[in-house]
Amino acid sequence: MRFFLALLCPPLLALVLISGVFLLPEPADAAVWPAQDIRVTLPFSKGNAIDLLMELQGKSLLASTGSHMIPNHVPGRGGLNAWATMDFSITDGSVLTAVELPGLLLRSLQPSNGLDLKNMALCHISAYAPLALWVPEDSAFASLEDFIVAARKTPRTLQVAGPGSYSPAQIAALRFDRQAGIQTLYMPFMGDMEAMNASANASIVAFWADAIRYPDFTGRYRPLAVAAEARSAAFPDLPTFRELGFELVEGSFRGYVVPLETSKPMRQAIFETFEEIRNDPFFINAAAALGFSIPAVGEAAFAEFSD
Repeated sequence: MRFFLALLCPPLLALVLISGVFLLPEPADAAVWPAQDIRVTLPFSKGNAIDLLMELQGKSLLASTGSHMIPNHVPGRGGLNAWATMDFSITDGSVLTAVELPGLLLRSLQPSNGLDLKNMALCHISAYAPLALWVPEDSAFASLEDFIVAARKTPRTLQVAGPGSYSPAQIAALRFDRQAGIQTLYMPFMGDMEAMNASANASIVAFWADAIRYPDFTGRYRPLAVAAEARSAAFPDLPTFRELGFELVEGSFRGYVVPLETSKPMRQAIFETFEEIRNDPFFINAAAALGFSIPAVGEAAFAEFSD
């Protein structure tokens, strides 16, 4: 996995993407996509970032083609339940599986993960979202410094939730602990929504989730800092960890995979359709308002990561 380390750090991942590791399909005879409504397997519960992104893309797709994106939520094991049960026999482009990177690759290292990366083809990277450390609105932690002070007073006591083990959220939690000189207890849950709900339990004082304006978070939770290189347009008043003295930049790219046996013309057609959506003013503005950034990235060969 010679590019694995690059996937742990968004700036390095961006360099990998730009340098051509994520390649477009070879030119071939044209295919038409979508020819019908599209079913999308979503690895987390309804309301997660990947779900919100698909809803926006679905509106653009419906407006431009008349086809619907029909969600099929398969939550569990931080995405593994959906990814490990992917049906590789459906190669006509009628079913997409939503993924996050580097989360998918990180979870391929988890024991008994059940993943078959070699039979997946990444056909589009649609958006990126950085992580943030969130607390309940009524939390006593008014700032990140308040959280650090409390964690230093009682090492290995503060429980912090996050979406899954072997995840960007767990990496962010470990890196922040090390840099801040604290020891929190990372508690893995199925996804962002479950991590958020867990913070209603008094024993969970904070949680790592995307810096996205989730409708379910409004008025109930607030972020202390964002793990991004620059402030988010969705949270202009929210400081970055870097501004507060921590070298912490973590997040996830969102995209879609199909079975590797899907023809290159079909994968090209899927890619081109999502590129049209990426350039749709409605999608650009709505995604940015939620907190997503929209990278321009082509199709990846997962074999590059299995060497």
